[in-house]
Amino acid sequence: MAPTSGQALWLTAFAQSFAKDTSIYAHNFGLPQPAAISFGLSMALPQAVLIYTGVGPVVAYVIIAAIWLAVAYWGAYSLSRWIGAGKPSSIVSALVWCTLPVIWTHQPYSALAYGIALLPLYFLFPFKLIGGDVRLSTCASYIVACFIAVFMDGYTFMMMATGVGLALACEIAQHRDMWKSLLFRACIISAGLSSAYVAYALYEGVADFGGSSIDIFRAYGANVEFFFTPTKGLLSLTDLIGWGKDRAEIMYFGDGSVYTATFAGVLMAVAVFALFSGRTRPEYRLALTLVTVVGFWMALGPTVKLFTHRPEGAGQFMSAEYGLFPSGNAWLINLPGFQSMRASYRWAALAIFGCWAVVVSMIASNKLSAASKSWLLIILLAFNVPSISQFQGYKVSKDSIESIRREISSWAPYFNRGETVVFLPYGNDFMANTAANELGIRTYNIGGDKNQAAAQRAWPDEISIFPFEQQGPDFARNVQALLESGKTDAVVFLYQKADLKPTAYQIDENPRYDVQYAPQFAVIRKH
Repeated sequence: MAPTSGQALWLTAFAQSFAKDTSIYAHNFGLPQPAAISFGLSMALPQAVLIYTGVGPVVAYVIIAAIWLAVAYWGAYSLSRWIGAGKPSSIVSALVWCTLPVIWTHQPYSALAYGIALLPLYFLFPFKLIGGDVRLSTCASYIVACFIAVFMDGYTFMMMATGVGLALACEIAQHRDMWKSLLFRACIISAGLSSAYVAYALYEGVADFGGSSIDIFRAYGANVEFFFTPTKGLLSLTDLIGWGKDRAEIMYFGDGSVYTATFAGVLMAVAVFALFSGRTRPEYRLALTLVTVVGFWMALGPTVKLFTHRPEGAGQFMSAEYGLFPSGNAWLINLPGFQSMRASYRWAALAIFGCWAVVVSMIASNKLSAASKSWLLIILLAFNVPSISQFQGYKVSKDSIESIRREISSWAPYFNRGETVVFLPYGNDFMANTAANELGIRTYNIGGDKNQAAAQRAWPDEISIFPFEQQGPDFARNVQALLESGKTDAVVFLYQKADLKPTAYQIDENPRYDVQYAPQFAVIRKH
């Protein structure tokens, strides 16, 4: 099985390119500059090492995914132990964390899922620092965690920075008489986050990818009911008892991940009980509560939505008129880092982490009997079990990846190894990354919206003249001008993007050009 298909292909293509050139940049797609992977380097780089040693690309992806999940499990177990839970409780608490829907529903976004899974690890070392553990090993581990986080996924790095900042603020508010010691700890924490961010900016070549329209932040904010009611077909137990709700993307703004990834009703209920019953350990109560509340607040997006549906004919993005009232966090989306968090609902991962940590704190308080702890953890674990369709989807993903790679490999007779190619019309071309490796070609195209935008800034005018995902005016003439410029050896028309056969026939009539016709595309070269 494979946890996803499209994103796995995208990330694997970078890993293959890294292994081929022993570099942390891709040199065979996203031309003319070496391409930095916009997120997921923490996965792609170790995957490249495995590929370099001879492991198959897809198998290497699955191995690295399993390794990071194992690291995430260790992080959750270690944080549970640090909070004060016993070994048996920590073992099961870590299992509860690693099986939460917020993690496995994000598998289609590759490294984002593992960034969420690693949240306990990300918080373990800064929590130790804030608590007064300033040993060299703790400081070094914290800095390593910062670098893993920033190169794994920007969303979870921002969650880490926000949560750690809140925890530090709580510690300062509660122990103002220790300001000298706290100032030292704050400097270490700031240094770790800052150095990781600077390293990421230097690697990417930009300090920030910029913001998006506030309507996107609204659209991808979670409806309040999504936190409490699961989606049908997601979880085995909720489907069995009839709790799941029928939902489809056409019903809501944003996309399906907004309602599939945000359910945490059972865990939230237990966390609320723990807080209001006073059963949590007092030294962690304020910080964990604040992290949880801020996470849910940010997950709402700029506008509060309750049973808000997308009207017929409305687009994917949402204007303020469709919501109930402003949530009060719109000003944050203009700040560096926050402005890149356009999928607002993903802040729910930080809130769910806070809920889980609150529950662990209750277990560690020794105010529950051993039997109560066992039943509590068993119930939480039972509500994490995916429906059988989720496992079937993982098998489909593996088959899909293999099928796509075989299909692209079959195109080899139409290409010359080492030649430079442009696929038109260009767009967010995930398959171009794979094609570059499977066919041994070089291409200006690249998958990933941030990667595509970065590559386009350096494209020659002969390619930039074409509009994104469109042919544009004078298409045939511009294709010929591109070939005459010598900036590319071949232009490929992909039929699934547009009906380009007539244009290929038109160019083929000119004796200066040679056109090869394949079932899925046409390749145009100069004679």
